[in-house]
Amino acid sequence: MFSRGHSTSQVLIDIPMPIRTPRLTIRSKQVGDGAITSAAVAESWEELNRWMRWAENREAFTAELMEIRNRQVMASFLLRDRK
Repeated sequence: MFSRGHSTSQVLIDIPMPIRTPRLTIRSKQVGDGAITSAAVAESWEELNRWMRWAENREAFTAELMEIRNRQVMASFLLRDRK
């Protein structure tokens, strides 16, 4: 386990995951989350489309495209990429 004091690279900073409380679990995206993410978007599409600017094209939220996006987000998280 590395800490910030031992390296100047943010990649080596350990972030404890998942974070659990009695009522909540916070975790980073994982391989295989694309299908469940796509289902959640489909289930709430009307509300998302109404209020969220990013929810304009329903076809952009297929299970395959969400899996690709989730893996890109995972890589960015591990690399501490802020893009």
